[in-house]
Amino acid sequence: MTKMLINITWKEGEPTVDQIIEKYGIEPDEIDDDFGVIEIDPDENLYTLLIEQTAAERVRNNLGEDETDFEGPFSNARIEPFGLMEEPGTGIDDPEEDLDT
Repeated sequence: MTKMLINITWKEGEPTVDQIIEKYGIEPDEIDDDFGVIEIDPDENLYTLLIEQTAAERVRNNLGEDETDFEGPFSNARIEPFGLMEEPGTGIDDPEEDLDT
């Protein structure tokens, strides 16, 4: 299944996975325990977590229009290097290579 990022505002200290499951009605197997709950803006009490797309959409659809403590879902884009990858010792970025010769 596809996992999506969601942001939540949590004003009662740092939330646990169990608290989020209870508040938003997410099933335990719909949340990524390895990702956990990540604080992304301490001044705004903003946290992010990774949940199944179906759970994110269900939570979004069940919230009232005046509820602003939930944002998302957002895609969880894969981050990979791009461009040419050089083998160690073959490029000018190698600190051991003498460029003066």
